Amino acid sequence: MALLDGDETADVAQVPSRHSTRMFTEVGRRALPHSTGMGKAVFAGFTGQEGSRPARPYGHARHRGEDEHGFLTALEDIRRLGYAVDDEQEIGVRCLAASVPDSPTAAAISISGPQVE
Repeated sequence: MALLDGDETADVAQVPSRHSTRMFTEVGRRALPHSTGMGKAVFAGFTGQEGSRPARPYGHARHRGEDEHGFLTALEDIRRLGYAVDDEQEIGVRCLAASVPDSPTAAAISISGPQVE
């Protein structure tokens, strides 16, 4: 689970899998919203004027071939689908994330696992 804290997301909870294949994230890890599935899900959960709120500058996104327009287009897709799909930093791992509706602060949850093509 991650919460929006200023212009970053902060991982606030993690439940390890009981299966041998698992991903681990450190509670307290911070990331720019456009670089994670949970960050994109948090921003996609915004409505009205919040929904057009631009994220912090796209330094990391530019390295991934994204820009602000691409990020905003991705948010539209996430709103339509109801979830975000994102490749993780580990090769062969994918994340599915969704915003937490009616949360007192902007939040998202995700699950990560092996990428299957």
